[in-house]
Amino acid sequence: AGTTRIERGTLALRDGGLIRSAVTITAQSTPSAAALQFMSGDNRVTGNVDNGGSVILLAGDGTGTIEGNYVQRSNALLMVALGTQALQVTGTATLAGGVQINGMVGGYVAQDGKRQDLVQAGGGVSGEFTLAPAVTGNTGLSLLESHYGYDANHAWLVLDRVSVTRAAAAAGAGNAARSSAQRVEQAFELLDADATAQASPFATAAAALQRVDGGFAGLERSLESLSGRAHAAATTMTFDNIDMQRRALSSQFAGKGAAPAADGTWMR
Repeated sequence: AGTTRIERGTLALRDGGLIRSAVTITAQSTPSAAALQFMSGDNRVTGNVDNGGSVILLAGDGTGTIEGNYVQRSNALLMVALGTQALQVTGTATLAGGVQINGMVGGYVAQDGKRQDLVQAGGGVSGEFTLAPAVTGNTGLSLLESHYGYDANHAWLVLDRVSVTRAAAAAGAGNAARSSAQRVEQAFELLDADATAQASPFATAAAALQRVDGGFAGLERSLESLSGRAHAAATTMTFDNIDMQRRALSSQFAGKGAAPAADGTWMR
């Protein structure tokens, strides 16, 4: 068979979808303008894939397999949701370009130092992603950082929770927001040390703040909205009264109107 060319738009495979040819995704000024997407089910391409645009993996119940070699060009993207399975390549994977995070799959729990697999290549991985990991604008995740890792056959992201106080300082936040950030960070540290608290409604509310949209500006607005009411709840917080404070701070997060997405989870 000849080569399947994706020059514009998205070619999506789902429920066991199969392409019986090599695939070329042509280079675009906006990488997402031409894309191959693996959706739910066991989907595969029986041929080499040359990615000059985007390859997309967003479904928690789907896999994407390339029975051949994978090449990712310098401006191309691998777009993933946290919690998806790695792109499976039976041959070699030659990497460049970058990775874009687009949300999380339902039930995913992000923790400090957790690994998100990106590519698994039976024939070996060569090259590295040359663009820093990024998140889509509608994802939030202002308090999450990531960096790449590699071995002979795998590429992955390592997730890191960002200190609220450090993020507020980097944002140039005002005094009210910085004061609130210190108290919220104390609450987050208690969550990090308490496995029971991580499954509580308070943890869900904390996840809403971690996922706030608008980058640093959105984070500052959220912290300022918490600065007055969070003070009384946070100043007496100790390990002995964490249950009481969990309820108090949860109500404050809810009061600011930042309702978490259905898959919102505490990012330790």
